Amino acid sequence: MNRPESYHANTVWVFILTLVVFTVVSVPAFCYEIDTTRVREKPEENITFGEAVLAAPSFILNLPFWVLKNVSDFTVNEIVYSKPIQALFALKLRPIWGFYPTGGYNSNAGVKAGIVYRVKDLLSEEEDFKVKASYSTHDYQTYSLRYKIMPQNSIFNEVHFNFSYRQKPRESFYGIGNRTSDDNEVAFNLENGFMGFGWNHEISSQFSTGVDFSYRILNIYDGQDPSLTGSLDSIQAKFDLSEDELANARVLTVGMNLKYDWRDHPGQTTSGGYHALELSYNRGRGQLQDLEYFLASVSLYQFIHIYRQRVLVLNFRTETIGKTDGSPDLPFYLRPALGGEESLHGYKEHRFIDNTTMLAAVEYRFPLLQGVDGLLFFEEGRVFDDFSKDFDLKNWHYSTGIGIRLWDQEGLRLNGYAAFSKESPQFYVHLSETL
Repeated sequence: MNRPESYHANTVWVFILTLVVFTVVSVPAFCYEIDTTRVREKPEENITFGEAVLAAPSFILNLPFWVLKNVSDFTVNEIVYSKPIQALFALKLRPIWGFYPTGGYNSNAGVKAGIVYRVKDLLSEEEDFKVKASYSTHDYQTYSLRYKIMPQNSIFNEVHFNFSYRQKPRESFYGIGNRTSDDNEVAFNLENGFMGFGWNHEISSQFSTGVDFSYRILNIYDGQDPSLTGSLDSIQAKFDLSEDELANARVLTVGMNLKYDWRDHPGQTTSGGYHALELSYNRGRGQLQDLEYFLASVSLYQFIHIYRQRVLVLNFRTETIGKTDGSPDLPFYLRPALGGEESLHGYKEHRFIDNTTMLAAVEYRFPLLQGVDGLLFFEEGRVFDDFSKDFDLKNWHYSTGIGIRLWDQEGLRLNGYAAFSKESPQFYVHLSETL
C-alpha cells in the first residue's frame, strides 16, 4: 500500500487548537492550588436578619455545589498533596550501598529493567565510577562502564573513559530514503561494542568544549522478531542494498564538541537555552578499511517562559554525513536516522534513514504537581539524500502526542510519552540514571 507523498497542513492547526483549548480550560483549573501566589482576605460582613432570610433560597441552591467543593478540596489537600503521595511522584530513589534500579519501555525492546552501581570518590574526591547492566523482555541487553575524574589543578575539568556492549535483536528497517513505507518493515540484529576516552574543558560557566576518541565494533545479524522478515539475504534483495551497506563495521572516531548551556535549571527549565555542535572524523578498519566519512550535528533548544511555570520549548536538530572520494557505501545502520525515543516519537527507531536528517519540534510544558509536569508536543522531520539538491518543504513526516516528566533539584528523574503519527502509536517510558 503506497503512502501519499505529501501531508495535509490541517494536522498542525488541530494540534494548535487542542493546545489552546487545553491551556485555557483545563490546565489553569487543575494547577490553581499549585500556582496561587497570594491570598486575598475578605473583610468581615455584617448582615441583617432580613438579608439572611432573602439569602436562604440561594444557600439551598448552592449547598450541593459547596459540598462537592469541600469534598474536592479535602481530597486534593489530604490525599493528592499528602507527603506519601508527593514522595511517590517525586521518585526520591536513594542508592542502597551505591545500587539503584534503571528501566523503561519502548516498542522494539519491550520492558527494560536493570541495575546500576555508582560510587563517587572511589580512590579520591575527584572520581565518579558507574557500572550498568540491563535486560529486556525482547532480549535487548546493555552492559556499560564509565569512569570520570575531575582534576582540581588541570586544564581539563573532566577526563572520562567509557566501555559498553549492546545487543539489539529486533531493530526495525524500512529502506533508505524519505518515502519508504511501513508495509516494508523488516528486522535486523545489531551488536555494538564501544571503547572510548576523552576530556572536557569549561571555558566559562556556560560554555564548554571537549574532544573524544573511540573505537566501535558493529556486527549485523538476522533479526529475531518472529512477526517480521529477518534474513539478511532477503533484506539485501528486497531493498537492493550493496554488500558494503550490510557489512559489519569497525570504526575509529575522533570528535570534538562545543556546548553553550544557559538553562536556569537542569530539571525544570523555564528560560534560557542549550546549543550544541558536534563534529567527527570516522575511519573504517578491517573489512571496510577504505571507509572514510565526516559527521556533523547541530542541536538548538530554546525555553520560553509563558507564565506560572508554563514553558514553550522550541527545538531544531540536524545531522549530516559526507563521504570522501573513493569511500565505499556507508552501512545503513551508521547513517543518520529519525524515529524512536530521541526524535520523531510517533515512529519506530530507524524509521527514516539517509545522509541528512532534519527535525523541528515545539513542546508545551505545564505543572501538574510539585515536581511533575505534563506536556504536549508536535514535531516534523525529513531525511535527504543530498541536502543541497533535495531540500523542500514537502513530504515532511509529523508526530504529535502527550507526556509526563518527573524531576527534582538534581534533574530529570522519569519521563514518558504517548506519540502518534500516520502509523501505529508508540509509547516510551524512561527512568533517568542521573541519581
